[in-house]
Amino acid sequence: EGTAGTAASFTTAGLCLSGDLTVDAPTNFEISTSSGSGYGPTLNLSHTNGTVSTTTIYVRIKSNVSQGSVSGNVSIFGGGASGQSVAVSGTVSPQAVIMGTNTSHTGCDAMIFDMGGSSSNYDNDADQTLVITANSGYWPKLVFSSFSIENNYDYLHIYDGSSTSATLIGTYTGTTSPGTITASNGSLTLHFTSDYSSTSSGFAATLSCVVATPILSGGWTSGDGAFTVCSGTVAPYETYQISGTDLTGNVTVNPPTGFEICKTSGGSYTTGNLTYNQSGGT
Repeated sequence: EGTAGTAASFTTAGLCLSGDLTVDAPTNFEISTSSGSGYGPTLNLSHTNGTVSTTTIYVRIKSNVSQGSVSGNVSIFGGGASGQSVAVSGTVSPQAVIMGTNTSHTGCDAMIFDMGGSSSNYDNDADQTLVITANSGYWPKLVFSSFSIENNYDYLHIYDGSSTSATLIGTYTGTTSPGTITASNGSLTLHFTSDYSSTSSGFAATLSCVVATPILSGGWTSGDGAFTVCSGTVAPYETYQISGTDLTGNVTVNPPTGFEICKTSGGSYTTGNLTYNQSGGT
């Protein structure tokens, strides 16, 4: 995932044509007459005196296709000839993210490995950090499929945020797997350390994402919301501050009966609603 697939090829030709041939790629694929460049969704094969000489067509999976199986038919038509199709298929594997090689990753589809990757042990004296950031509007989720590190000497620390200063979710060693870890925000941080001797196969985890939960919070910054006032007078204002993350729309503030609100202390008060526009979910 994230890179174009390895190209496969077939040949086509035409005789007694009344015009050029068109070659169209199916969804998730791209085609070219050169193995290394010039890929796109369609090709035009020009005829000469009704003939298109034998031409090699290269087909590959596009780089922006999500993981999973893909298939379709390359269509060849035009020149008054009966249309032809060539079936193509393939599988997009998740991107491999290796701690040590990668210090950060943004996205919602990947396989996360220790520095040894999928087939080797990690090294001694490791001290590596990986920050995983989900796509906008999502929170990262890790499901560990294997976990084996030296017990009580090598450790994986997982934090609920974008640095090791964030809340520690857990510290793991030996063969006690973290299992499933879901962030409560847009990032997770992994910090792996090993000592000077004895290594093991390490760990592997599948990265996916869950839809972020909108969070709206607030609190009094002056006063406590308990007002005392004489009849016919206006009470001194008190201040309540709100904030929001992962919002899907704007925030509306509605005062109760008998109260009025304002965005600034010197502004115009209203007994109606106030709207705070979110930007990027915040």
